[in-house]
Amino acid sequence: MKTERYYGGIFHAFIILSLIVESAKAANVRLRVSPASNITNPSARGSSAGRFTYGGSFTLRNPFPSRPDGAVYLGLGIGDPDKWVGVQLVLTLPDPIGDVFETGLVTIKIHRSLPERFSVAVGQESFISWGDPVERGASSFVVVTKSFRLRDPEQSLFGNMVLTAGLGNGRFLPNNDVITDRGGFNGPFRPFASLKLGLGSNASLIIDWIRNDYYAGVSFVPFSEVPLILLVAVGDVHSPRYGDGIRYLFSFAYGGKIG
Repeated sequence: MKTERYYGGIFHAFIILSLIVESAKAANVRLRVSPASNITNPSARGSSAGRFTYGGSFTLRNPFPSRPDGAVYLGLGIGDPDKWVGVQLVLTLPDPIGDVFETGLVTIKIHRSLPERFSVAVGQESFISWGDPVERGASSFVVVTKSFRLRDPEQSLFGNMVLTAGLGNGRFLPNNDVITDRGGFNGPFRPFASLKLGLGSNASLIIDWIRNDYYAGVSFVPFSEVPLILLVAVGDVHSPRYGDGIRYLFSFAYGGKIG
């Protein structure tokens, strides 16, 4: 089935893409890293010039076949989103165990930081792709992210909140449209949204809404001096029968700076 392999690569690309925003802040080990704000939805925030991130994602169940799956990735930032715009590029390899470089895809996101803790971005999954054609369905999106201070200090329990909302096509279409290819992967745009609630300085609770379904998870930074972010989540919470049940997701991201 076309969508079976499509989600095998693209789905993992955006689980780990959500971690890039936070881990790419780690210019060195002394720069504090924040927990992730999204699970599978894109964020309007992104990495800047010289910041890189690498990591991986693993799920115990794909949306369609009841089998484990995984992916690895490398992300790189260009430009300055505070002064002009930033560009984030992510190379995802959806078959880390088999022929690693036989199939791949590059995602691009152009993002800008705005006053009042707003960020905006536009992007496209599989902007460049090669190999297995069923991994190469492109999805475009526009997204806005806003941070809120709920209490002082902001890094205390429930001290901050991050809201993300956007429109996307392709994998952002409702489940039935994707499964039957109604509208294709370049069909009309549909909304998606994410909510992050801070659980102190090193952890966050995350809820994603996409394709009429929900994802829920916890992200945490296990070591204060190491720019490593972990994510544990479940997918297809609202419609577990879609794809033969709830999915259990695990991801990690490690960031740094070139030069």
